[in-house]
Amino acid sequence: MNNKEIIGKEVGTVSVSMYEETETGLPIFYIQTENRHMLPISRAIEHTLNNID
Repeated sequence: MNNKEIIGKEVGTVSVSMYEETETGLPIFYIQTENRHMLPISRAIEHTLNNID
């Protein structure tokens, strides 16, 4: 992490948790948004994770 200053106000947070399906070992992702402002970011993350081979 660098020491650059961020100027602005925080809009929200998106959290991604990863689990492993017990029988197949396939990843399961749980995406949680802090508020509605973060939904477009959450959807983009979900779309990207769904395209993992």
